[in-house]
Amino acid sequence: MSKGNRLSKQHEAEREKTKEAKNSAEAKKFMKRESFIYLFLKLLMLASFLYSGLFYGGITVVGVYIGAMSVTEEGALTMASANMMLVGILFMVLGLVLAFFKKYILSFIPILVGTCLYIYVAYNRVIKFAADRVTESGEIDLDNKYKIWYYPIGILVLISFVLVVITVIKFINRNRITKKERDNAPVKSIVD
Repeated sequence: MSKGNRLSKQHEAEREKTKEAKNSAEAKKFMKRESFIYLFLKLLMLASFLYSGLFYGGITVVGVYIGAMSVTEEGALTMASANMMLVGILFMVLGLVLAFFKKYILSFIPILVGTCLYIYVAYNRVIKFAADRVTESGEIDLDNKYKIWYYPIGILVLISFVLVVITVIKFINRNRITKKERDNAPVKSIVD
C-alpha cells in the first residue's frame, strides 16, 4: 500500500469522525429540545389535572362524602356518581403516572376512560342540575361557571392523544430507518 493511499484513507477516516461528532452534537441538541417539548406537554397535562381534576373534582367528591352537597336519588349527585367521579380521577392519576414514565400509548387508555367518567358525572350530575336550579330570569349563568371548573380536563386527553401520535410516528420512522439500514448493509461475498 502506498503512502498516498494510506494518507487518503486517514483523511477519509478523520472526515467521517468529524461528521459523526457533528451529527451526534446535532442529535443531542435535538434530543434536548425534544425532551423539553415532552416535559412541557406533560406539565400542561399535570396542571390541567391539578386544576380541574384534583381540585374541583376533589371538592365535588369530598362535598358529597361529607354531606355538604345535595345527595338525593333525583338530585344532583348520588353516592354512586361521586364514586364514579372518584374512579375517573384515579384512572387519570394512573394515566399521568404512566405518561411521566414515558408509556404514552399505555397512558392514553386510563386517561381517556377516567376523563369520560369524570366529564359524564360533571356534565350530567353537576352542570345540568345547577343549570336547572337557575332562576327563571336566567340572570345567573352557572353553566359557564361550572364548565370553567370541570371542562379543562379535556386538555389532558388532547395532550395525551398528541403524545400517542408523536410516539407512533417516531416508532414508524425508527422502523423504517432500521429496515433501510438492514437493506443497504454490505453483504459477505458468496465467493469467499
